Amino acid sequence: MVALTEIIGLYPAAALYIGLYMRWIGKHHWLLVLAVSIGVPLSSYLIFDKWFLIPMPKGWWGEHLSL
Repeated sequence: MVALTEIIGLYPAAALYIGLYMRWIGKHHWLLVLAVSIGVPLSSYLIFDKWFLIPMPKGWWGEHLSL
């Protein structure tokens, strides 16, 4: 996940990690996996980047997209 954070940013890397871990290790249903792996990084983005104004790592890909 650390290597992915440098390339695609913290939030997409967290979504991939949560999704893969929940599906592979936890064997949860796909609907729950999608909801949690999208909801947790999205809520973290809203809390840290928008509410607290603390920028998180965007990675190489995010810097070039200027998101």
